[in-house]
Amino acid sequence: MKFRMLVVAASLGVIALSVPTVASSAPNAGGSSGQQTVRYHGLALQVPADWPVYDLQRDPTVCVRFDVHAVYLGHPGADMDCPAALVGRTDAVLLEADDGTVAPSTAPATSVNANGLTVELSPPPGQARELDARVRGAGVLATLSFGPSDATAQTVLASFAPSSGPDTSASTGGVVHPNRKRPPPSTTTTTSPPGGTKPPPNPPTPPQGFDACTAPSATTMQTWWNQSPYTSIAIYVGGALRACSQPNLTAAWKTTVSAMGWHFFPLWVGPQAPCTGYSQTITTDPFGAFLAGVQQAQFAKPALQGLGFGLFATIWYDMEAYFPTGSCSSAAQAAGVQNFAGGWAWQLHQYGYGAGLYSSLCCGINDLAKVYYTTAGSNLVNSVWIAAWNNTPNLFGFTGTVLTDQMWPDHQRVHQFRGGHDETWGGVTINLDNDADGVYWP
Repeated sequence: MKFRMLVVAASLGVIALSVPTVASSAPNAGGSSGQQTVRYHGLALQVPADWPVYDLQRDPTVCVRFDVHAVYLGHPGADMDCPAALVGRTDAVLLEADDGTVAPSTAPATSVNANGLTVELSPPPGQARELDARVRGAGVLATLSFGPSDATAQTVLASFAPSSGPDTSASTGGVVHPNRKRPPPSTTTTTSPPGGTKPPPNPPTPPQGFDACTAPSATTMQTWWNQSPYTSIAIYVGGALRACSQPNLTAAWKTTVSAMGWHFFPLWVGPQAPCTGYSQTITTDPFGAFLAGVQQAQFAKPALQGLGFGLFATIWYDMEAYFPTGSCSSAAQAAGVQNFAGGWAWQLHQYGYGAGLYSSLCCGINDLAKVYYTTAGSNLVNSVWIAAWNNTPNLFGFTGTVLTDQMWPDHQRVHQFRGGHDETWGGVTINLDNDADGVYWP
């Protein structure tokens, strides 16, 4: 049976953003009730009074993360101190100088007037839940992140006004980054290989990699290539629930880092399992879930191409852990994820890409394993990324689970065997998860 290309309509979650044509009155000096006025370069705006303000020039290690309420002033640092695995979006603001450091969007923009300022709104990259605004006259690029609704982002946008006052000072008292959702790092590993040689992983096989919330700078990647045991890295290339800013992630970065010898696991993080607490979730309806998987693959393709990933590259879907709720049985959740993964794989296969899925062994991996032998090859993900924090870099032997060693047996597995912690190599620290790499194992 032949399938035709599926074009998914807005009813399946395409964001339709309302654009105000006339903004509200300019912010007053101290902000209205429950609000504070933030000033940056020639722009003033209002945000909730309890949002912290982070000065990125003062501390470039601050993690620009969009899963917590905050205002960030300046360009994100090249080596931010970010927790390893963040997923989700909420209301937050990033204000950057329009000084040529960040290339403005080339997508068609819609111009609106905000209290005398011309604001150009561009479609967000990678289906991110955000408003991207270039504020003419103020010299500012603004990113207004949002979660389930863009109402707060629209309110902040409507408060844009010219400012002649000094920039707002940071309100964090030297805090390095917003509070982490996960517990603090369990350990910090500082190891210098003898004689400056690259150490082998422990144990020597399989090869090992790591995943971090934001792509490190090329300088850091070179240091880690020379002095760490790792040879692969996961990078979040897009998706509505990508939580961390990605100032380094460009096609040029990928080319440079690839030339060092690094392998990549591109990750796409969009809607999550049914009845989870994320701002976007998958339906339990089988056909709707399948179409949602198709849609996410359609969204992911240009992001993959834009970074220079060619045909046959595998892109991985990040499906975080999920558990039954009062409104969702385990069977309903499993069916939603299974059908979603089928649509994801089917569409990527039509494009000539490989389809992978990251999830916890207890949830998404087991649910896909249940239908491994009954799923059509066109709808079966090529590879699985098993999150099971047993501190052992095994690729097989997950006893007591549905997943058997006969499933995805041929260079088709990655195992995330340790969760977020700090590691230092060559004097450079990254918060990361550890991965056993069975894909690039010779």
